[in-house]
Amino acid sequence: MRVLIISNGRTGSSNLMKGLADELKCHFVPEPWNFVQFNADYEEHRRNFRYQELDENVVVKCIINTQQYLGFYLWWTSCPYDVKGLDWLDNNSELVFWSRFAKKFDRVILLDRKDMMAKVKSAAHAQATDNWDNPYVAQPKFEPKGQYLKELILKEEAGVKLLEILSEYLNIEITYYEDLYNGKMKDNYFDLPIDNEKLFKNYLDPKLRYRQ
Repeated sequence: MRVLIISNGRTGSSNLMKGLADELKCHFVPEPWNFVQFNADYEEHRRNFRYQELDENVVVKCIINTQQYLGFYLWWTSCPYDVKGLDWLDNNSELVFWSRFAKKFDRVILLDRKDMMAKVKSAAHAQATDNWDNPYVAQPKFEPKGQYLKELILKEEAGVKLLEILSEYLNIEITYYEDLYNGKMKDNYFDLPIDNEKLFKNYLDPKLRYRQ
């Protein structure tokens, strides 16, 4: 089974990706076009990613509103991956790209977080510490302020709108971090053939949130 997660950042998408891959007994690919930042331990997962011929069993996680990453993918001459057929800049539309990409998957999950400031603060902390995928204790000195805060909010607002448009086009409801991590979905996560209780216990229990 092929599962695609398209999300905004700081929404618990990495834990969900790893949990679903574990339950579905397949590998995962985190943000395959993100050359700017990511845990080096994931490089093996990303190295074998093929846009043209996806594996039959895989969970792929992408962050929406990252047009710059796919731009790098096409124009970066040192790119180590095969980019043939990556229909990205032919119409200069990120949403068109995601709508096409989604057709390659059996299940598409759209993920966001209702608490805008929580996303902004988490992103600022991750940026300042270069810690994107591990537990952390929030430190006041990393709280975003002034113009930086305004820019982070603007970026998050753009991501929210893009995901809402994609949701309407694909006719797929957006799942929210607040529901994913409070146990409300324990009886049925996305109609997938998995052990829902095990997924919650090992990956989605509130105790496992990155912010301690």
